Amino acid sequence: MKLKNILITLPLLFPLTSFADVSSCASFLTLANFNLSQSGNNADIDALKKATFCSSSYKSDPDQDSLIESAGYYLFNVNPAQIASTQKEICGDVFGSNAYLKDASIPVKNAYSAAFKSWDNCQELSKKEGVNFDMQLDPLMRSLTVTLSTNSTNNVVPFQGLMQSLGGGHSICKTTSSSRANSKLTKVIAVDDTTGFDFDANNKLKITCNRQMQKDSNGESADAQTLTFNTKVGTYQVPLAATGVLSRVSVDKVMNDIQSTMGATLVPAGTVVPFASDKVPEGYLLCDGRSLSRIDYPKLFSAIGTAHGSVDANSFNLPDYRGLFLRGVDGLAGNDPDKDARTQMKTGGNAGNLVGSVQGDMFASHSHTYNTYGDEFHDKLGPWAAGGPQLYRIESTNSTGSSNETRPKNAYVNYVVKF
Repeated sequence: MKLKNILITLPLLFPLTSFADVSSCASFLTLANFNLSQSGNNADIDALKKATFCSSSYKSDPDQDSLIESAGYYLFNVNPAQIASTQKEICGDVFGSNAYLKDASIPVKNAYSAAFKSWDNCQELSKKEGVNFDMQLDPLMRSLTVTLSTNSTNNVVPFQGLMQSLGGGHSICKTTSSSRANSKLTKVIAVDDTTGFDFDANNKLKITCNRQMQKDSNGESADAQTLTFNTKVGTYQVPLAATGVLSRVSVDKVMNDIQSTMGATLVPAGTVVPFASDKVPEGYLLCDGRSLSRIDYPKLFSAIGTAHGSVDANSFNLPDYRGLFLRGVDGLAGNDPDKDARTQMKTGGNAGNLVGSVQGDMFASHSHTYNTYGDEFHDKLGPWAAGGPQLYRIESTNSTGSSNETRPKNAYVNYVVKF
């Protein structure tokens, strides 16, 4: 069955024998599984599972129903009678592989789809040219053996060479013919270069390729590569994903470990940063004064302790910086003359010249000048005699502004703390 202009994807959970009766090309489906397992993460696998099962509505496209039935059985453990209801639950009203493939990373789709294109091409050559391409894969993908034959002794097909490309990996291959001596193919052979081998129903050509594995303390690994087998009637490409520490799965794990380690080193627990979003970033908490368990957040408690208060002996408070400006601890600098009068943010917190203490609104002591009036001032009894007692009055001051507080220009951010 030829793929119909969509990428049919076969996720990891498909058993390796589930398509054994499709044709001699079934091993390409096993290869697709391997490439996904080495190149994809959980999000990729989920997207590709849905791209398979939701490629079309069940019973709407006979060409796709067998694949959907297989996907339903092997991925979601449902029989054909349950597929319609399961598709409604998983796919909703969204059908078509492209709707889900957008959620898978490009490298994974490329590695995955390459194996399916090879499967499709292999089936076409089998039907049109009578060529059989049987491939045995080592479970760890350290080697593979390809056997080329035809369906008739009258159908003799020349083998035109082997190419290694599209990746940093390398394999050493040798050929064995049922009527010829062994011969090593240890170099890249260009297309159309003849090797002197041909094959038919009786004279089968076997090519065994061993990947050049790198060994270290983490085990064996190999870089990605594509092996291309050229025949007179067509070409077969075998894309091999990187394995071991060079695989995407291993690289992702290493990168996550590095990021976790660097995060702990470069951004220690207790670090407060202004964050320009209402969504608190991963690994941080909003500085909103809430109470936390000392057991649940040991690193943060070790860093800030009960500087901002605590409800009991098993908890500690986050700093509450909502609506506040931050100020550095004075220490011995002398920039805060009222440092010793600072109060606790919450009960059990620090006061005075320590982290976590707070100050309320305050004006610094200051004075204002005013005008006075003497001889010319009159009371209700008339003017005073010159040189006699004088009355004074203070001109009233005028209020300005319409706000409830005195403040500089400002912009809102959320203060978050690393835990």
